[in-house]
Order: sequence, then C-alpha cells, then structure tokens
Amino acid sequence: MDTVVTGVAVSASVHYNSHMSVSKTFRLSEETARALEDLVAAGRAPNQTALIEELIRRERLRLRIAEEEAELDRQWQEAMADPAFREEQADIHDEFALADEEIWAGL
Repeated sequence: MDTVVTGVAVSASVHYNSHMSVSKTFRLSEETARALEDLVAAGRAPNQTALIEELIRRERLRLRIAEEEAELDRQWQEAMADPAFREEQADIHDEFALADEEIWAGL
C-alpha cells in the first residue's frame, strides 16, 4: 500500500517483472509528496506506485533516446569530417534541388 505522510516517507512496490515486486521506502519533500498525491487524484495513474513506475520508465526511455541521439550526432560529426561524404551530400542536394523547389511551390 502506498502512503504519504506529511513530511514524508513513501513506501512503494517496485515491479521488476509481472511476478515480482520489492518494497522500497523513499524520503520525499512535502512538495513532491503533494504532487504525487495530486497527480494520482487527477487520474494520471491508478495509484502512487503505478505513477512512480511510469515516471521511471519514461526517464529511462528519455535517457536511452538521449544516448542514441548523442551517438547519431557523433556519427554525423565523424561523417562530416570526411570530404568525400560532404561532396556526396552536396551532389544529392543538387540533384534534388529542382524537385524540392517544385514541392515547396505546391505547398
């Protein structure tokens, strides 16, 4: 059961998979505890545990996406350092310039 006591410890079940959960206790600021209660009361999640799990899932996804974007940026920077790649990109740009103009004119 999730409880928030003003001031505040939160006990939550953290699901590692559909068959196992672990009880954890967190110390939260009163503001954060109120926000947790308010979000559940507003229907953002069926309970505090579900909300915490969803927020952690989202944060992990955000971090994974940020890592992937950083890797793509690194690869792009590496490719742009290659004169042959830059020349190929310029050729592709030139080949499609007329088609791009026609499409933009039609918008």
